[in-house]
Amino acid sequence: MINHKVAKFLFLLPIVIMIGFSVVFLDLIKAGNGGLLQEKFLEKKLNVDMIVDQIDKFIERDGDWYSEYDFYKDSLAFSIEILDKVDMTFAAIYDETLQNISQRSPSYENSPFNPIGYPEFVSEVRKNELGVVRLWFEAENVKGRTMYTYYRWVPTEETLEGRFLAVVAISSYSVKNTLSGSITYWIVAMILITTVLNLALVAMLGSLGEVHESRPAGEKWRSRGGKKA
Repeated sequence: MINHKVAKFLFLLPIVIMIGFSVVFLDLIKAGNGGLLQEKFLEKKLNVDMIVDQIDKFIERDGDWYSEYDFYKDSLAFSIEILDKVDMTFAAIYDETLQNISQRSPSYENSPFNPIGYPEFVSEVRKNELGVVRLWFEAENVKGRTMYTYYRWVPTEETLEGRFLAVVAISSYSVKNTLSGSITYWIVAMILITTVLNLALVAMLGSLGEVHESRPAGEKWRSRGGKKA
């Protein structure tokens, strides 16, 4: 039978294993949700790139940026406004002075996200044609989160005057179908049940060991009839 030291080790082992499983599982959840967020962000970037590339193609073909300036302005604003209407998605069009010219549909009416309010973002868009900037957003009644922000100037041709800045941003809250739903609760429940059963088994073995040790040397084992073996 197992002695006290072995019993203590076996009693602690399920707890250690449970902690290990929990840590690994949480890491997997974070990695999975991070992958979903990255995929969602790439999708939003693609949306903006498709809009900008289409404008570029029309201007390259017709050479009418200045003569049809208002048409391009309205087309850009209309396309970006469709993206902005998606829940937990920010999208806007700005002119060269970084004034918003698109109709906003903010997810948070009282504290809307505004990338132009971040000096680091303004500095980036003034120096580069396109890029990704992470901005920390936190406001009243809005839990803090990192906003993954993509920007791109349109048209792409830098020599043209009166260009616009297209911006789209999402956060982890933009991903609705995460891996932390019902499947998480089921896995946690299975880990806990398995741990409790293992602890009960170890406790039972330890109890049997104490009974075994408490018997006289000649009475360690008994036959099925209750007599000495």
